[in-house]
Amino acid sequence: MRHSTLSVAIFLPLLFAGACSKEADTRPEDRAAPVVEDAMGAAVVLEITGVAKQAGKALMKGQAVNLTAEIEVNSGRLVLGLEDGSRIRVFPASRLRLPTAKKVQLIIGKVWAVVTKVVGQNLEIETQNAVAGVRGTEFVVEFVVATESTRVSVIEGKVAVTSHKRANPKAKNVEAGQTVVVAKEEEPEAKEVTQGADIEQWRVLEVVDPTTEEPGLGDQEEKGTLNQRGGRDGKPEIPANLHEREGQRQKKTLQKEDQRTKHQLQREALATEKQLKQESEATKKSLQDEAAKTKQDMMDKDKAMKGSAKDFLD
Repeated sequence: MRHSTLSVAIFLPLLFAGACSKEADTRPEDRAAPVVEDAMGAAVVLEITGVAKQAGKALMKGQAVNLTAEIEVNSGRLVLGLEDGSRIRVFPASRLRLPTAKKVQLIIGKVWAVVTKVVGQNLEIETQNAVAGVRGTEFVVEFVVATESTRVSVIEGKVAVTSHKRANPKAKNVEAGQTVVVAKEEEPEAKEVTQGADIEQWRVLEVVDPTTEEPGLGDQEEKGTLNQRGGRDGKPEIPANLHEREGQRQKKTLQKEDQRTKHQLQREALATEKQLKQESEATKKSLQDEAAKTKQDMMDKDKAMKGSAKDFLD
């Protein structure tokens, strides 16, 4: 079977090709130790629940991730923060790599991406049979190995989805509220409207406004030399105020959830009150009907007894 590749962004194909060529030339003993200091610091673990590992080692909150080693999420969820403020939520039973700070290779499973609107910054999500290019949008990508299919659901913005079926594949623009599926080596095909219930279930992240903060750089007045990854003296550094911003986003999310729960409880209380009122009225009417029937039966019996007594006297 001929394998193909699907990407959610089409802006870095040459980078990816060069990375693959370099990896192919690497000796096996070198590949056995994938953690390279220069390849770290472009992504940070913002949130982790359950079990998530990279290169066989458990990931921790606040840790800078390796760009070359595979990340595996067995249970719970993992949220990664990129240098430009974008967020990648990795769902359970998923595996992926980050060959560059602007590309995610989804091996299996599902990811939710919230991409910041920064000029010149593009994010690509790639699966085995498709690719998509985005800048400033929100979408979900899922790859199912059993069917060799990729599903892309766009929440906000627009995503260009491309199948690598041919040498010159046609990109399909997927608008907000739309879902497309790329089956094996087929072209992207519109399947359905993205369901609101799915969106509510997936939504946990919000886009950082890049005009208010510059994520990934930190305080440049501190001692040490700032490297290209945002670290000092060659060491990876967590972007300034990143956890504080994430805490604020989580707090806002919880407030929204509390508000939705409150409204839901109010609706349920009103529905219950209405149902009880209807049942009470139905019960009252039933009792009234039963009382009227009993009274009528007694009157009929009394009339019958009087008639019998009169016949007897006559």
